[in-house]
Amino acid sequence: MNRIGEMKAYLETEKEAFLQKRLSEMAQACSKSCGESGKDLCCVMERLALREGGVFGISFLRSSYITGKHVFYVAHYLDDPFVEEAPEAVCLSIAGLFDKAEADSAALAEKLEGKFIRMYPGIREEIRRWYLDGLYERMDGVFTELLRDMWKEEGREVLYGGYMGEQKILGRI
Repeated sequence: MNRIGEMKAYLETEKEAFLQKRLSEMAQACSKSCGESGKDLCCVMERLALREGGVFGISFLRSSYITGKHVFYVAHYLDDPFVEEAPEAVCLSIAGLFDKAEADSAALAEKLEGKFIRMYPGIREEIRRWYLDGLYERMDGVFTELLRDMWKEEGREVLYGGYMGEQKILGRI
């Protein structure tokens, strides 16, 4: 196992605790008051819903956590997701939900300093990206909460996952 792999294995339990706490807090913040993030997402979805048929996709962009912008690609596909050449789409930032997540990744890197020597900035960045990727992968519950007022029994599917990656069904609007 390489050094980064050893570090990630050492942090796995703590990473999972941070992820569960952060996802719970994000979902709670959305259920109390969706705030601007929820309003913006609902407005985008309503505008995209003007087109008939198809499916909606909410995709996280890996470049987004690298830049720290926390932007998600929200699209309406009339054809298969990611195959359609020019879907109606918007890039939406929900950076306000990620303030504490950045602190979590810093805390994970700090924990490594007690166990491993030579904590270079590149290692800290790798740990940050590893943590945020795990958070993005599991944010389906947060988006479910942000769209809670739009869900219907019948309607068009809303998918969530990584851009150009595996998607799961969140519900229908």
